[in-house]
Amino acid sequence: MLSAIFSGLGIGVALAVFAVILAGTGHGSYWPMRLFFAPLFSGPVLVELVAGPLLYGAYAALLVLGKQIDWGMRVFVIIVILHYACLGLALFVVDEEFSYLEKVWKAMPLYAVGAALTFMAAHWLGWRYVVRSL
Repeated sequence: MLSAIFSGLGIGVALAVFAVILAGTGHGSYWPMRLFFAPLFSGPVLVELVAGPLLYGAYAALLVLGKQIDWGMRVFVIIVILHYACLGLALFVVDEEFSYLEKVWKAMPLYAVGAALTFMAAHWLGWRYVVRSL
């Protein structure tokens, strides 16, 4: 259980590091952070940087508990679907920062691709675990 939680925290920390790099000390874009930590993106950036890794640690804990408790997987699926719903809502919020994504892509394409691949791999592994436990 602890190893899964630490793995989730590690993924969350990696996503937070990518988000900070892509934010470029205010000259980049906070969109990656908005997408990675969609359910949390409503307060100060520092809160998301701390709570984001905890979110992925909680996802990992729910995956492990899902095998031990009847309703655990259902809770995980509902929470991740809510994450995707928040992600969808975040995509509809177009602000002046959205224009910075092109600058970020031109300046740091490898970081942007690495961040996207890390995010997709984390969610793919989670869903793979859910499907295999059915």
